[in-house]
Amino acid sequence: MQPIYAARRKALLDGLRNELGAWLQPIPSEAGLHLAARIRRPELAATIIAKARRHAPGVQSIAEYSLTPPEWPALSFGYGVIDADDIPVALSRLRRALE
Repeated sequence: MQPIYAARRKALLDGLRNELGAWLQPIPSEAGLHLAARIRRPELAATIIAKARRHAPGVQSIAEYSLTPPEWPALSFGYGVIDADDIPVALSRLRRALE
């Protein structure tokens, strides 16, 4: 499973940096089946979160994991059940929705 998850993680990280870098900043991590990214402009958080939920499977606001409001809005992208080839397509759809 490691090569499969590694390919998914790479596709997601590349997409976050290249497709969505204007809106999101990846948060470094080394383990798990999720990647998180800070929303660069907090005033757009509600819009970005809503569009991400529609266009990118497995996305949640990190506020859903927190007992108190997070210091900075961010998204968590799960990649445990999406094929690596589908990740760039989903992130490209999200980029177009955000533009």
